[in-house]
Amino acid sequence: MKQIFLLLIISISIYSCAANKTVSKDKANSQRIIGYWGETNGSTYSVAAFLNDGYYEAWIYDSNKKEEVLFTITGKWWIKNDSLFNQVTEINPTFPGISTGDMAVDQIVKISKLEMILIDEEGKSYKSSRVDNPY
Repeated sequence: MKQIFLLLIISISIYSCAANKTVSKDKANSQRIIGYWGETNGSTYSVAAFLNDGYYEAWIYDSNKKEEVLFTITGKWWIKNDSLFNQVTEINPTFPGISTGDMAVDQIVKISKLEMILIDEEGKSYKSSRVDNPY
């Protein structure tokens, strides 16, 4: 009986340490993501601003020359269990395939000073780079 009790205590301790490590990593990633990130996706270029109040704004341009804004998105973001959650609160003008209330969950591979690598829900990996001047 003492052995079972001891194993239970050890299991709880290990789980608690792992949970605390994830929370600490999530907090660090939440601080590192704040700022502007640029990404080329096919022929379009997007800039996302992750704000420290848990909101984001994104501008999707026709190209990396940023001559024409195709649409903008605003929404909420948060990080939990090594995943980036973002939910659309507004899109202007409307764009096929994206609606208010849509939620995306991306697995975080890396968020550093200069680079963010995520894996989307379909398993596609993509990389964003920190940008100084988003406009």
